[in-house]
Amino acid sequence: KSLKEVSEKVTARQADAEALQKIAKNLQNNNTDEAVIDFEQLTLRSDIAIENADENHNVNAEKLEKTTQVVKQMREALQQAVDMAMDNAGKVDKTKLLIETISGLKIKEVDVSRKDRLATGTANDKRVENGIERNADGIIVTLKYEYNGKEYSLKQTVDKLPKGYNPEAKLEERTVEITQDENAEAYFD
Repeated sequence: KSLKEVSEKVTARQADAEALQKIAKNLQNNNTDEAVIDFEQLTLRSDIAIENADENHNVNAEKLEKTTQVVKQMREALQQAVDMAMDNAGKVDKTKLLIETISGLKIKEVDVSRKDRLATGTANDKRVENGIERNADGIIVTLKYEYNGKEYSLKQTVDKLPKGYNPEAKLEERTVEITQDENAEAYFD
């Protein structure tokens, strides 16, 4: 065998040994979840490691690595959508979200909806003629995307309102007259 082949095999074994050593240290430190993720994403390079692993290990590792890249990209796109919503009165143009081109990945929709903290967020409520009108105290940004034919979504909640944000829907709590009745609980939801 040529010296080049031997050198390549030694380099591949070294790379596998270093990666496996990192996984072993995580196991030793009881970081089992991290060790499992690292092993599942590890692409084995040496012939001996490939022979001793599951026959589909490298194929599965490549798929998992690609999926991890997609999720990372979509989290970055969601953060861009949140920033855009906060700067543009809750409006987001999905075509302006900058993402890396990945085969099979497409942003389907970005939705900005009101967030109401009904239990504790009463500071921005106001009395109306027949009850209380609850005004939003934040927004929820939902990013829906498609990857290899499956749809996924990510959400992020922001506890403040974008400047100029005026959601169309309002939540109203009506006052109810309650008379003496056997089933008084039926008047409350």
